Amino acid sequence: MSRALILYFSGTNNTKFVAEKFKKSFEVRNVQADIYDILKYNTNSNIKYDYLVAGAPIYIELYPKIFIDNIKKKVDKNTKIKSIFFATQAEKTLTPCFNEVYNYFKNTNVEIVQTDFFPMPNNYYNFLFTKTPISEYETLRNNAIEKADLMVDKLISGDRNVVKTSNRRYYFTKIIYILCSKFYIPAVAKKVSINKEKCVKCRICERNCPTNSLNIDNNVPISKGCIMCQKCMNNCPKNAFMYKNKEIDVYKQI
Repeated sequence: MSRALILYFSGTNNTKFVAEKFKKSFEVRNVQADIYDILKYNTNSNIKYDYLVAGAPIYIELYPKIFIDNIKKKVDKNTKIKSIFFATQAEKTLTPCFNEVYNYFKNTNVEIVQTDFFPMPNNYYNFLFTKTPISEYETLRNNAIEKADLMVDKLISGDRNVVKTSNRRYYFTKIIYILCSKFYIPAVAKKVSINKEKCVKCRICERNCPTNSLNIDNNVPISKGCIMCQKCMNNCPKNAFMYKNKEIDVYKQI
C-alpha cells in the first residue's frame, strides 16, 4: 500500500481543516496517510513515504518563516517523493508563497507536482481587513474538499500543476515580509493584553505558543518573536485576550 505524509502549520485551524481533507482524500484511494502538525513531527522514523503534502497559512503573502524553517529541517532533499504544497489564505489571488519551496527543492529528489491555494475565511479581522460572513463558510468548505480531492488525483496520476509567481515579485514580497515581521507585527502584539478578571491562568495559551513568546504574568504578555498566529487567542477557554482593550472576537473555524 502506498503511503502519504501530511505536514501542516495552523494558527486558527483553517490549514488543519484542509490537511484533514487531504488525509481523507488519500484514504478513499487506498493510500495510508499520516498527518502531523509540522512542529511536532519527529523525523526519526524508518517509514518510507510515496507522497508528501505540506501547507500553511499565508502571512504577508508568504509562508510563515516557522513553516519554511521546519520544512527545510524535516524534509530531506535526498528523499525521493512526489509532493503537494498548499496554502490557506483569505486573498483570492495567487501569492508568491510557493516560490520559496519551489526554488529550494528544484533539481532535488523532492518533486513538487502540485501547488495551489485554498481560499478561506479571513481570520485576521481583529487587527486588519474585514470579517468574512458566516454565510460564505459552507461554499468555502465545499470548495476546499473538492480541491483537495482533485489535487490528490493529479498527484497520484503524476499530472503537474505548479503555480507560482515571478521570482522578482517573490523577492520584493520577501522584503515586505521581513519589514512587517520586524516592525508591524511587534507593534500589533504590544496592543494585545489579557483581561485579568477572565483569565484563570490555565496557561493553555502559553503551551500553544509556537514561538514561546507569551507570558501571561507580564503587563505586556506578548514578547519579541510573536508571529501573530493567534493560537493563544483561539485556544483560550475564557476568551480573556483583548486588543486595544477590547475583547477579541474569537475566530470560528471553517
